[in-house]
Amino acid sequence: MKNKVNSFAIVMIALVLIVLAGLVLGFVAGSAEARKKSHELRGDGYYIYCRKGNNAYMELEGNPTTGFDWYVETVPEGLELVSRKYSPSDKSGKLAGAGGISTICFKARAGGVFTVDLVYKRNWEGGETAKVLSLQVSAVKDSKGRIKINGLKVIE
Repeated sequence: MKNKVNSFAIVMIALVLIVLAGLVLGFVAGSAEARKKSHELRGDGYYIYCRKGNNAYMELEGNPTTGFDWYVETVPEGLELVSRKYSPSDKSGKLAGAGGISTICFKARAGGVFTVDLVYKRNWEGGETAKVLSLQVSAVKDSKGRIKINGLKVIE
C-alpha cells in the first residue's frame, strides 16, 4: 500500500512539474514575441505593427477578387516600400470571392515624421476609392546611428 501511495505522489509531482514547465515556456515564448513588436495599432480592418529592425507592417483586410485592392499613394522620402503581398483567407482556394489580408512593409531610411497614404480602390475604374488610411510613421536615429521607428499613428 505504501508503495502505491509513493508511486501516486511521484506521478502527481511529475505532472505538476510538467504543467509548470509548460507555463514557463509559454510565458517566455509570449514575451519573446512581444519584444519583437515595438509598436502596434489595431483598428477596423487593419493591424499595423513595427518589428525590431525598423520595418513597419500594415495588414489590411481586402478582397482583390472584387476588383478592389490596397494601393500605396505616397511613399515619402525617408521610407522605403519593401514589399506588398496578398494572402487569401481561404487557403483551399474553394471559396470564390473570399477576402484575405494585404500586407505592406516599409523600412525607415531616415529620421523624421512621415505620412503614408493608402487607398482601397478599383484601379481600373478611374480610381473609385472605397477607403483611405493615412498613417504617420515617426523614426529617429539612435546613438549608434541606426534608424529606429519610434511611433505609429493613424491619422483620422
